[in-house]
Amino acid sequence: MAFFIENKELFKLQPEEGNGLRKCQLGAIWALKSHFTTSSNEIASLVSMPTGSGKTALMMATCFELNIKKILIVVPSKILRRQIAEQFKTLQVLKNVNCLPNDIDEINVFEVTKRQKTREQWEVILNEHDVIVAHPNSISPYYKDIEPIPIDLIDAVLVDEAHHEPAETWRKLNDFYSELKRVFFTATPFRRDRKRMKAKLIYHYSIDKALEDNIMREVSFVGERAGIQNTNEALMNSAFDVFQREKELNPNASILIRTDRIEDSILLTQLYNENGFNVDYIHSKRSANVNSQLVTKVKNNELDGLICVGIASEGLDIPYLKVAVLHATPRSIPYTIQFLGRISRQPEDQEGNATLIANKDEVKGEVYKLYKSDETWGKLIPQLIDEQMQRARHYKSSQAKEVDFQMPELNVFFSALVYETSNDFEFENVEEINAKEPYEILRIEQQNDDSPLIIVTAYDKPLEWANREIHIEDLLDVHLLYHHSDSNLLFELTTSEKALGSFKKELIKSGLRRLPHSRLYKTLSQFRQSDYIMVGMKNAVSQGASQPSYKTVIGSGVQASVRASEGRVFSTGHALLKLDLKKTWGLATKKGRVWAMKRGTSEEFKNWCDSLVNLIEDLTSNN
Repeated sequence: MAFFIENKELFKLQPEEGNGLRKCQLGAIWALKSHFTTSSNEIASLVSMPTGSGKTALMMATCFELNIKKILIVVPSKILRRQIAEQFKTLQVLKNVNCLPNDIDEINVFEVTKRQKTREQWEVILNEHDVIVAHPNSISPYYKDIEPIPIDLIDAVLVDEAHHEPAETWRKLNDFYSELKRVFFTATPFRRDRKRMKAKLIYHYSIDKALEDNIMREVSFVGERAGIQNTNEALMNSAFDVFQREKELNPNASILIRTDRIEDSILLTQLYNENGFNVDYIHSKRSANVNSQLVTKVKNNELDGLICVGIASEGLDIPYLKVAVLHATPRSIPYTIQFLGRISRQPEDQEGNATLIANKDEVKGEVYKLYKSDETWGKLIPQLIDEQMQRARHYKSSQAKEVDFQMPELNVFFSALVYETSNDFEFENVEEINAKEPYEILRIEQQNDDSPLIIVTAYDKPLEWANREIHIEDLLDVHLLYHHSDSNLLFELTTSEKALGSFKKELIKSGLRRLPHSRLYKTLSQFRQSDYIMVGMKNAVSQGASQPSYKTVIGSGVQASVRASEGRVFSTGHALLKLDLKKTWGLATKKGRVWAMKRGTSEEFKNWCDSLVNLIEDLTSNN
């Protein structure tokens, strides 16, 4: 059984009659065929096309044009898994554009809904099916208790919504099938952390071109100023007004409503339905059958729309979505673009722009410019994508325990303990570390060996004032560990020393020594008294009424109070000093802690640490 090879003569890449494939789909096919004539399979190929431009039809055409026998298709959600399986089974999208005859047989497609344990199980499945559609959690070598599809049983891997690839479960798949042809498809060839996937971009069809070719329509933005509390009703009322006007213009219009928690999706469904809508909710915890039936109801106009949670909206194939409401505003450009793609495709029988409704008062992160600008989104989004493409970089690893988990935007207060390390220092068991109870490691990220290692832990704490068996407060902590190898200095930032202590010994097995008092003290001694905003001094000799154990002087008092004679009694315990007009730093010499009066991202934290290394190294080397 080799459906795509046996029926290749029936497949017409450019049929003489009918619409045929779009030029962007043809461009991608030609790019792929050209790529595989000269390149090895060592690195995956990446095709970037806007949502709604026809990636599913492109994947089908790829199977014919690359002479695929057995294909694995990897998708990020159960909803998309079912959708892709059903579409591949009938190949209807290729029949609709006359690339295939309507009477062609259906393909045997296997949707992986549970993990397989043996090679023999896969042999039976692949003997009867030509297409396998799976979520990474069901097939990834990352998991020790499953048998991945053996390499010799398939000859290519297609990855849809491939911006998830850097997650460890996806990356292990990519590495495992490195000998095979691998093609990644995505609308955003970069991640929220501005890092590229481990793939070579061979074709990029821009949103600008999609707008020009009428594949996409522009999005009009309706921004509510609803404050930061009790915003649901305000957004729902705005959605009601917009949707009623839209239904008069386009009776087949549908609505998509996004939130970020399953509990909220249920409450929002009740709120909308009590106020004139007919909607239901989909998310990763509902069965694939239920989610698929609800999508079909929207397509058939039996429902006004859907409320989705997290990544459940990715890949949704509902052509007539016209209005979107954000009850939880994505903070990253890539996710925003993915979401907008659901409503920005241009059906032939709909008029006017799509509409997005969101609360301006809740907008944070890198999308702030998008929501606050007076420019049309049709102009802004292509600009922002170009900026992201230029800033995108490779990165090392990423791990998430939950499919729908979204990494929070880092905005940490710069405060770090500084340690001296050995010349051969390295983090150990990064991908296998486990935290001791009650803590759990939720996510691990590191751009490369020269970047901070970021670890997010979770801690379920019973509320002090509530029934401890029922009411739980979910606490997240972030830990940044940055090793500056040239200076053998390790910077440790954590929002919970207890949480960090639950796994630190697994991660760092070599000895660490707090940065000695002498090195920081030499650094402090280089600055003029006028540079200091505040100084805390500890008694190093004796204590009494006239000589306290510790004293703090602030502002002009630093110069007036710190006399040479006191140097025989007091030594500097901590200090707050102004390095220039923009930098204010603090140091605690006893604990080897350094802090700055600022917040920022992990990249900004790294730059701050690098500056501090230069300060410590330059000044101590001159003494």
